[in-house]
Amino acid sequence: HPVGETDVGFLVNEFSGVDKFMSIIWEWTSGEENVLFNGQGDEGAIRWNILDELRRNIISHAIDYPNNNWSSPSPKQVSYIRVFSQTDNKVVYSTPKKKEFIPLYVLSPNRKYLALARNNGAVEVHDMDRLAMVWESEPEKVIGGGVQSLSFSPDGTMLLATGGSNNIGLWESASGRLVTSDLKHFSILAMGMWNEQANAFLTASRKGEIRFYQIANPIGAKYLSNL
Repeated sequence: HPVGETDVGFLVNEFSGVDKFMSIIWEWTSGEENVLFNGQGDEGAIRWNILDELRRNIISHAIDYPNNNWSSPSPKQVSYIRVFSQTDNKVVYSTPKKKEFIPLYVLSPNRKYLALARNNGAVEVHDMDRLAMVWESEPEKVIGGGVQSLSFSPDGTMLLATGGSNNIGLWESASGRLVTSDLKHFSILAMGMWNEQANAFLTASRKGEIRFYQIANPIGAKYLSNL
């Protein structure tokens, strides 16, 4: 999988009587190898990586006590995000470890915030400058489990999530204020997508229902301009 603009990452799962995981990142042009996890031990197996190009940090979805059967995890399995310094591979930040799996995580357009979704419908937002959690939504209160899409608006002011229910989650990125909790569709949602101007988004359900919503922005370009 791509890791930023110049790196490519690989996750290796071996079926050899025991579960073995290896996560490697290669610099595309030079071939320089960076092993984040070598498969030894039960903690810190890495499933996916993205690159914070602003700080040159590697942001990884890590799992403790994993097995190769993602649909039937081990009783001790927990998921979390680890942030590595690309210069020395040291961990500079970790989110709380929880048993609920993390299907999606994304950075805001200016790399200020990291959002992650868990398979119980909970969403967390973390500040990458302060390396701290900013807010967390209640599980399954707005959206169900099985999150299908998670995206910041292009201006970074809003966070949109669709999951295993007929409702959407729409929050202010910085405050966690729930913008709306009553945009229910006729069937389970499959995706959500922003327009380039960040003042509208589209949703689609599994049964082919498509909706287009516009968002009022009362103060124009000054709206949450710190994002």
